[in-house]
Amino acid sequence: MKNVLSCDWGTSNFRIRLIGIENEEIIDEISTAEGISSTYNNWINSGTDREEFYSRIIQNNIIELQRKAGTVLENIPILISGMASSSLGIRELDYAGLPFSSDGSSAGLTRITVDGFKYEIFLISGVRSENDVMRGEETQWLGLIQGEQLKNESELLFILPGTHAKHLEIKSRQLVNFRTYMTGEFFNLLSTSSVLKNSVVQGESMNTKSDEAAFIEGVKAAQGSSILHESFLVRTNELFQKFSRQQNTFYLSGVLIGSELQDVAGSKIVLAAAASLLKPYQLALECLGAGNRVITISPGSLDKAVIQGQLIIFNQNIQ
Repeated sequence: MKNVLSCDWGTSNFRIRLIGIENEEIIDEISTAEGISSTYNNWINSGTDREEFYSRIIQNNIIELQRKAGTVLENIPILISGMASSSLGIRELDYAGLPFSSDGSSAGLTRITVDGFKYEIFLISGVRSENDVMRGEETQWLGLIQGEQLKNESELLFILPGTHAKHLEIKSRQLVNFRTYMTGEFFNLLSTSSVLKNSVVQGESMNTKSDEAAFIEGVKAAQGSSILHESFLVRTNELFQKFSRQQNTFYLSGVLIGSELQDVAGSKIVLAAAASLLKPYQLALECLGAGNRVITISPGSLDKAVIQGQLIIFNQNIQ
């Protein structure tokens, strides 16, 4: 077997890639907005079999991937992680438990065959703790922990920023606990649907020293304070002309990220963030005195980590 299809099916987006196994290289890929949430809503109203409906979405994207890659894709396994194994997904799987091993043996993997669909699906489950859950980040972590710069590290805190940021506690190279922070979702709600929406600007990048200063002030304000109060200051910052709307955007971001990071303990930190979030989290950690404990993963390594994690689970459980 020379190739696999790697699918990362999240709440809002669908992405499938043709992968060369030998070098774990991405040969070609397709990404769409057919996330699990919209797919589930469309299935509910379709009156068709659930697995057949979801596999039709996959098939349509494989056809487009074949066209783009200029090749015929047949008899290739599809490895799927993310929200596809949730209650909204193609089939709901039980979560794996903790501790979760870095060799992939703890992961749940289910083989699915669908009538009329000529590909075997290998669906990866998520992980749960006593009071928290995740689907997809555990697969990414499996790939990241294999990195050369982490091979001698046994106790780490992984920070994975995003809509629902994850903090993963690692001991003896096992995932032993994790916490979810709704940082990105809170930012979106406050900046688009609250009284603060007219005091910020959407879609701005942190490009100036004044942006950074406003962000850092927000990070500091969140320490030992209430974000319910500090968030409202976004409005008074504008009313009293303390910050521009653009600077206010970063003040609000600083308050929320600062609140998330106030729980960071004294262990070494692995920061694995997309390019748009890397600089804010680096600034916040430096502001909080943790900058010298941070190992930064390049944004380009994140996508490959998902593929590596999927292959580790597949090889551990199937081959």
